[in-house]
Amino acid sequence: AMPGDDQAPIKTLADLEMLLSDAFLLCGSHLVYGQVNPETIQSEWFVKGRYEDLVAVLERGLKTKDVGAALDSLKPTHSTYRNLKSALKRARAEVDSVARPDFVPGPKLKAGDKDPRVAALRAYLKASGDLTQSDDNAADLFDPELELAVKRLQRRHGLEVDGVVSPETEAAMAVTPEYRLRQVRANLERWRWITSDLGDRYILVNIADFSVHLIEGESEIMSQPVVVGRPYRRTPDFSGRMTHLEVNPYWNIPPRLAREDILPKVKGIPGYLEAQNIRVFRDWSGGAPEIDRNTVDWSRVEPESLAYKFQQLPGPLNSLGQIKFVFPNKFDVYLHDTPAKDLFKKPVRDFSSGCIRVERPIELAAYLLEDDPEWNETKLREAIQTGTTRIIPLKHPINVHVLYWTAWMDGEGHIHFRQDIYGRDAKLYAALRQKPNEPGT
Repeated sequence: AMPGDDQAPIKTLADLEMLLSDAFLLCGSHLVYGQVNPETIQSEWFVKGRYEDLVAVLERGLKTKDVGAALDSLKPTHSTYRNLKSALKRARAEVDSVARPDFVPGPKLKAGDKDPRVAALRAYLKASGDLTQSDDNAADLFDPELELAVKRLQRRHGLEVDGVVSPETEAAMAVTPEYRLRQVRANLERWRWITSDLGDRYILVNIADFSVHLIEGESEIMSQPVVVGRPYRRTPDFSGRMTHLEVNPYWNIPPRLAREDILPKVKGIPGYLEAQNIRVFRDWSGGAPEIDRNTVDWSRVEPESLAYKFQQLPGPLNSLGQIKFVFPNKFDVYLHDTPAKDLFKKPVRDFSSGCIRVERPIELAAYLLEDDPEWNETKLREAIQTGTTRIIPLKHPINVHVLYWTAWMDGEGHIHFRQDIYGRDAKLYAALRQKPNEPGT
């Protein structure tokens, strides 16, 4: 035997221990902070993350002789994360399944139709889990059971729930299992980026689902449709704390919107400022005087040199509607009412300039003020009728989390998917696949 050979097993064990410790710390880090730093791929990310002392957790695992449990303790505790893990298993099984039924797009299909394509539709909806009862003797007849199944699929994909197989429904059906798996993985990563402590009671806005939810503990108290920013005016991901409401708000139009949206209309539409109840101030300084909007030669005002402050007065035309929900943030984003109620009827609602328009603001306001004896829904409506601007502080300020989810599992075990309206999934999935030593990490 060569000298030192008896040391070989000790050296091997030492190397192994170092590798295992390194693997634990790396895996633990990915569970706590995510595999990808959100700020490197998404400039609109401003949400508090988590912190864990990974070395202390490893020591605890060694002491209790259960390293696996120590690692498990680092996983996000949100129920949505746990449910998405089940969705991940299902999405992987879909990718591995060779017998995915083919459905060929064509003319619209609706209840009562008899068509050879209906049999393929039936097979697809059985495989997707949307069709449970099926009369296979009527394979090519679009019967009521099939219509219900189409509605289930539409609900899961955030489409108009009309039971008609339209081009939009066909597009959702045509998405590959591989793409859906990538969506689930991207959304699991998003949940790793987020603090476990969202608050006992909080408001959650899902930008990609165009929805706002009021949560207490694990229960949803209220849910409403919202309108979010257009793709080129993306609503950012961030957290804030709602401190007060404003009834009959003024709208101080942000400089960028003034340059890009208002000024072209002022130049192109005679009497636009008067018609929209917009007054003009000399500049944005405190106490700047109001100027007569008709004395300005608007044709000579260039967007880049626009110094005037535009302010829209309260009233039925005001873009903020009758109630504004304020949670101070550097983006000047808030929840508010809107006079454009028709937009809520559309399934894809990305029409705003970045703020979040709520469908039933008075209902939300009444709930937030329910512990204030001075206020209820009737009194809010009366305050609105006066036309006077009024600030109402919340006795209990509430956390607001504005986030972006394109995949989740509902309480009944159905997977929901949404369109990646801001193109964030593809970017995130590419970052997840990158090796640590590849450029760009």
